[in-house]
Amino acid sequence: MPFQLPQGSTASDCQSACQLTADCVAWAYGNTDKGCDAPHSCWLKEQLPSLTQNSCRTSGYRDPTLKSVVFKSIPVGQITPRGWLLTQLELQATGLAGHLQDFYPNVANSTWIGGDVQDPNDIDERLPYWLNGIVPLVYQLAATPATDKTVITPEEEETLVHQVEGILKYIMVRQNVTSGWLGGNYTGSDPWPRWLVVYALFQYHEATGDELAVEASLNFLRGLRPNIEQTPLSSWDWARYQDLINIIHYAYENYDQDYPQWWLDFAETVNYQGLNWTAFYNSSQFPTEPCTGTCPSLYTHGVNNGMALKSCAVWSRQTTWTELEINNFLFRENLLDTYHGAATGMFTCSEHLAGRDPSQGYELCTIVEVLYSLERTLEIFGYNNQTAEFADRVEHIAYNALPGAIDPTMWSHVYLSQTNNIASQVCNPPIYVTDGPDSNIYGLAPNYGCCTVNFGQGWPKFLARMYTVNVADGGIVALYYGPSQLRTTLKNTDGSIGDVSILQTTDYPFNDTIEFVINTTSAFNLHFRVPGWAQGASIETPTEVLSPAVSTLAMITVPKGESFKVTLKFPMEWRAINRPSGALNLWRGPILYGLRIDQNWTQLAYYAYNSSDWQIEPSSNWTYAIKIDPNNPGDSIQFTQGEIGQYPYAPWAPPLSATIQGRLIKWGTNDSAALVPPPSPVFSTAPLQELTLYPFGATQLRIAELPYLLD
Repeated sequence: MPFQLPQGSTASDCQSACQLTADCVAWAYGNTDKGCDAPHSCWLKEQLPSLTQNSCRTSGYRDPTLKSVVFKSIPVGQITPRGWLLTQLELQATGLAGHLQDFYPNVANSTWIGGDVQDPNDIDERLPYWLNGIVPLVYQLAATPATDKTVITPEEEETLVHQVEGILKYIMVRQNVTSGWLGGNYTGSDPWPRWLVVYALFQYHEATGDELAVEASLNFLRGLRPNIEQTPLSSWDWARYQDLINIIHYAYENYDQDYPQWWLDFAETVNYQGLNWTAFYNSSQFPTEPCTGTCPSLYTHGVNNGMALKSCAVWSRQTTWTELEINNFLFRENLLDTYHGAATGMFTCSEHLAGRDPSQGYELCTIVEVLYSLERTLEIFGYNNQTAEFADRVEHIAYNALPGAIDPTMWSHVYLSQTNNIASQVCNPPIYVTDGPDSNIYGLAPNYGCCTVNFGQGWPKFLARMYTVNVADGGIVALYYGPSQLRTTLKNTDGSIGDVSILQTTDYPFNDTIEFVINTTSAFNLHFRVPGWAQGASIETPTEVLSPAVSTLAMITVPKGESFKVTLKFPMEWRAINRPSGALNLWRGPILYGLRIDQNWTQLAYYAYNSSDWQIEPSSNWTYAIKIDPNNPGDSIQFTQGEIGQYPYAPWAPPLSATIQGRLIKWGTNDSAALVPPPSPVFSTAPLQELTLYPFGATQLRIAELPYLLD
């Protein structure tokens, strides 16, 4: 029950009462506005969930604070690609993602920039999606030495920078001066695509220092709060609210710490208006079978679930229940793995959650959203025995699922990627839970155009989080590995400032050795993630050799000076992972392997530049069971280390390959899809044949959930 404050009291008096009460964690004050009941009433709260959105009340926290992340992200442009990863980002910039603004109507002629092309259902998402990926890509490449680049020309890079900056500035200078609304006429509806623009603007500011980007973002957010208090979140805004909270926290931490109560109250309002993902995962609404019939909803939508994986971590920063939110996150991941898990670490979602059939797909949009959600979750929760496996999973998805959904030239992609894919062709009726007949062809915009514009965030955001700052000691964490360079300035816990350069030279994940050369003007701690599969890992410095345990962070202290060298060795042994069908996944290090299927490409349509739609049909058999001892898989596999070529994931010249023996078996199809693998072990009298395995990401057609022989 509330208590009455004297006439003339304010909300600050209610907050003060909370601060003087031992069990009070939050408060609410009855406003004196006309039409509001209970003026000058003060409610003291023992639990944050009891706070509700009420226009007649002002609410807040006892002590408005935002808990620190464990690992702090490093500004865009301070981590740049090298080696094969630079080639991959250059291919993206010179491929489809870097040319959408030249010919794809929903970007080139979008209503966001004065054009007349409106996105389907008036959602206005496509240009914002594109900006969220192209901005970090452009400035990562711009910060990379020109002498290292082999694909993009200086003229192409300059043009791309000019185009991206022109679009951002067009949007900023036309912002509604009254409401802060971004893009087009102010309607107050569908704000969530504007969150994507704010993501892009914040990344743009990190890279360039353009203060107009901050001003535009803060003006939008300040105008959005009264908007959603008047018209609460609904539809896609409702399901994707956690990204708005993430943005609010970023704005408060980086740009406006003078008003903590305002920003944290805003985030609280968003949290209580948003979809209750925890309740969904703990209810009978969560589907334990493929989501068909009346099942599909915003709750079961794959991309929504991918985005929502970060909601536990994001909201934990404003609660006292970090451990509870970690458990909620683990519970969600376990449910998704148990009922919808796919080999690469993804979950199936043929638009909606789709079960564990390896021929059901997962959307490319979901791949990049899951990547970002896991990356952000690890920044907030840190790396520990509960979260370590998800750092491995980030690499599994980035190095397998992501390239496996995009052709090696980066000019076409699928909408749905499958663990077992025997043909990429139009299938009518479609085999997917809810998606259409062209969902797994390679092209410009198969099935729906969201992935066309959204896939571009995958590689740049992964690169941007390879290193983070460890808040506890001010040092650096090497969280994910790949050829790259970090240049940053560190503020150590003793107050000293140090300029740091870390050059990481490696062919990882295609090789097990990673070399670092470090220059620093101040000593700092450097932490290395040791993957869960890396038994026998070693870390060699000029003064010692460490043998760290798997799934830990190993630490060394880097002294002040130049050319300090560290070598990591992560032995890559073969692992056979059992799947629900009884078949196996074959892993070596962070790379998943699949049976190579020869393929014929047929052009279905041409658009512009090198953009076409393609049908891919198999030209070799795929109905094999492999001869293997699941407990000792390496005894049956012959591995070949190749060279990384112009296209790192090219099936015509893969960087890795392996051979294994197998026999033909009876294995049926459903139109152009393989049925669930026959139960293993499988009996066959067919002659043994030598089969070739390729990295998952270097295949378009593949069998990566492989049955095995009885003998």
